[in-house]
Amino acid sequence: KADLLSSPPAVQPHTEWLRAFFASRDSGRDFHLHPWRRVPIPRFDGDNSQHAKLSDLCGVAEDAATAAVRLCINEESSAIQMKLSNAVRDRLAADGILNAIDGIVARIPPEQVERISRRS
Repeated sequence: KADLLSSPPAVQPHTEWLRAFFASRDSGRDFHLHPWRRVPIPRFDGDNSQHAKLSDLCGVAEDAATAAVRLCINEESSAIQMKLSNAVRDRLAADGILNAIDGIVARIPPEQVERISRRS
């Protein structure tokens, strides 16, 4: 779960994430093959309450996603990936998990943007 903090956000990008992304670019014409590697997304820190909350929510999201997929497959055994993805997304939104994750994720990058700005 915690390694999700080291990956690109799976939710709609926030303004702060985009600012961090653009601040990490060398020029307006530079398109790195792996752009998120240049954004200083922090590693998991168990002592950071925001990271711990996000990790807990990832567990809740995983359980909700598993339940949504099982329900979808029980209703239609030949469900395709798009239908399963929509079922998971709808379940996470309906349960308020997406909004909760967005709220925590939005608080993490401002510190990272400040660090990049100081280096520039």
